[in-house]
Amino acid sequence: MSSAIVTRLKVQNFETWKAHYDRGEGMRREFHVRGVTVLRDATDPNLVTILTRFDSLDAGKAMIGSERWKEASKGAGASPVEAFFTDIVEEKAY
Repeated sequence: MSSAIVTRLKVQNFETWKAHYDRGEGMRREFHVRGVTVLRDATDPNLVTILTRFDSLDAGKAMIGSERWKEASKGAGASPVEAFFTDIVEEKAY
């Protein structure tokens, strides 16, 4: 069963944060991220939700526990509102 981290962030400036986030592409590949979905709140453009998919819960925990992830997160201009791990029970595209 695959897993995901759901993270909600309050960013200072979406465009600045997004440019910083995009620079983490290599790190996400290194930690075997299987996909990401970045959502921007329709009424508050600086409230962001990220769904990061992994093959396993352990893979997700390895990424966020790594020094590389901690370094990459610095300077992003974001404050975590909440973050939690989930198991993906079903995904469908219509």
